[in-house]
Amino acid sequence: MDAISTSDERFSDQRFALTQASAARRRRNRPAHLLVVASVLLLGSAVGALSGRRSRSDALSDLEGERARESRIGALVSELDRLKADQARAGQDASDRIQIHDLEDLAASVGFDPPLGAPRRNERGGRTTPQEIEYEQIRQPLDRLVAWLGAVQERYPRMEVTRLELSPQSRVRKQPRNQPWTLKVVFRMWQTGP
Repeated sequence: MDAISTSDERFSDQRFALTQASAARRRRNRPAHLLVVASVLLLGSAVGALSGRRSRSDALSDLEGERARESRIGALVSELDRLKADQARAGQDASDRIQIHDLEDLAASVGFDPPLGAPRRNERGGRTTPQEIEYEQIRQPLDRLVAWLGAVQERYPRMEVTRLELSPQSRVRKQPRNQPWTLKVVFRMWQTGP
């Protein structure tokens, strides 16, 4: 029986060795390091894709901001071109000043009685400056005030009205036709200096 038990032990050892060799071959055929590397690569590419998507959205918002800025600048340039064309059409020099006697003549032409009082002028130094003329208390009928403002705007097309306060002189419900109104107005015109 000794020969049988030895052969069984050898068979058992061979079987054990064969099982060990089979398990080792199975581990080599299924390498875990390749799965780990593939998982890391997949995770890295997902992070990269998310980062790229965020960068793209940031770039698109920056692009929209720049387009809006460009359109605002384009509008300002076209406004400047329009003002230059108006200036050339009117035959006025950029250093043209608002003439007080012109304003008084326009007031007289629409029938102001009494004539305009002395305005307050505000001229600041610098290369491009506004010239402002302010009239504090003008008391005239409403139709004459409106006609005078229209004549001033027609004479000086580049002039802006920056403040306009118009109120009836008395607080009566039924206003007579020639009821005086009080007007406070500030005219401004931009000009370039020497």
